[in-house]
Amino acid sequence: LATLADSLGLRIAVPRATTPCSWRTSGELCWVDRSQPPSPENIEILTNAARSCLGRQRRIGLLGFSNGAILVQGLFEHGATASYDFAVGVGAATPISPTAHPSSSRYGPLLLLVGSADSYNRPLMEQLHRALVARGGRVSLKVFEGGHELPLEPVRRVLEAFAASGKS
Repeated sequence: LATLADSLGLRIAVPRATTPCSWRTSGELCWVDRSQPPSPENIEILTNAARSCLGRQRRIGLLGFSNGAILVQGLFEHGATASYDFAVGVGAATPISPTAHPSSSRYGPLLLLVGSADSYNRPLMEQLHRALVARGGRVSLKVFEGGHELPLEPVRRVLEAFAASGKS
C-alpha cells in the first residue's frame, strides 16, 4: 500500500485495532465484535489517526480489510462514512445491523470487494449488498479472482480514482 500511495501522491494512515477479538484465543486485536455496531471510540480512533497523518483540511477515504471491513460496514450503516470520499470493505461482512438507519441512501457510496474463492465471506457480502441496496444504499459489490485477501488491482483502481478526483 505504501508504494502504491507514493506512486499516486497519496498518504495512508493505518491505525491499529485496540480491542481483543472475542472469538479468537490467539490474542488478535479487532475493530468490532461481529455482533455489535462500531463504537464512538472506534470512530474517534480512525478520525484522529487520519487527521494526525493527513491534516484537518484533507478529505479522506476509508478502506477496511476483514474485521476492518466489518467496521466500515457498521460505519456505513450508521451514517459515519458520510465525511469520507470513499468507503471500501474488503473480504468480510455480517448481516445488516438491527440498529442500522432505515434508509442508507444518504450514506455512501460504499464498495464491497470479495474474492471469488472466499467461500465463507462471499455469501455474507452478497447478502449484505442485497440488503443495503434494498434500503436504498449506494453500494457496489465487486468479486475478484482470489480468496480472503486484500487484492492489489481492485484497491489500486479505487485509489487511482480518488487521486484523479483531485481531493487527495
